[in-house]
This record gives sequence, C-alpha cells and structure tokens, in this order.
Amino acid sequence: MSDAQEEKPIVKPVRKVLVVEDDPGIALVLRKFFEKRGVEVHQAGSGRAAFMKTSKGRRGTSTIIAPNYDLITMDMMMPNWDGVTAINAILRMCPDTIFIVISGVRDGRIKHQVSQIPNVKCWVEKPFTQERLAAIVDRLEKGESCEDLSDANR
Repeated sequence: MSDAQEEKPIVKPVRKVLVVEDDPGIALVLRKFFEKRGVEVHQAGSGRAAFMKTSKGRRGTSTIIAPNYDLITMDMMMPNWDGVTAINAILRMCPDTIFIVISGVRDGRIKHQVSQIPNVKCWVEKPFTQERLAAIVDRLEKGESCEDLSDANR
C-alpha cells in the first residue's frame, strides 16, 4: 500500500469472498452486502479458521483442495490468530490472495505493519458504510487503487 509498492489489482469480478470476522453482527452485514452483489460468501470467525479454509490439507486418505477466493475481508483482533498472523499464513499458501482489512483497531503500529503487505489493498475502519465498501470493491475490480479511500495512514 505504500507508494513504492506496485499495485496488483484484481481486474476481474469478485465472485467468491471469505469474510473473516468474529463479530456475528458485522459478519452478517458483510455477508448480505456481498450476496446482494451476487458473490458466493464463505465465513470464518478467527484467523486460524480462515487459514484452514484457504489452505490445502489432508483428511484421512483424501486430499482436500481449498477454494480460491477473489477477495478476503479480514478483521484484525480475533481469537485464535489475529489478522496479521492470518494474512501472513494465508499468503504463504496462496500468494495471490487480495485482502481488505475491516477493523476497529486504531493502533498506528499495526496499521503500518499491515500497510507494508502489498496484497492488503485497503484498510477500512469500523464502523463503515456499505456505500464506502462498494466503492472500494468496485475500484479493485477495475484494477484501480483505493488508496484515497483507505484509513491505513490516518
């Protein structure tokens, strides 16, 4: 997200999203927002659960192939792995994954740390409006930057 980093846009419609949020009310708002856009929505209530949904694993003798997500929305403060830990773990397995952070965290150190991850395209502070989130997703789908909509540098 810094000026020195090259923006890697989605440049395709968002068809499958993983909402990572431990607050059931916010998770429901995000689910309904994406479903209204015709997006297939999966949910995880913790960073570790998100990693398990995005990684390849073994169960018994059959291999499970994880779904590819066009976008992951990630909260920062959750049980069983925080957002930063989850993002880094997911990127080791799925290096092309695109993230939007949606968080109530106001800690500048965490925001700076996240802003150094090129795959995190935008930081949205809670509370947020659906109109703002729609503008961000629309821009990412077109391959445009959402830097001016990000709260990461505030």
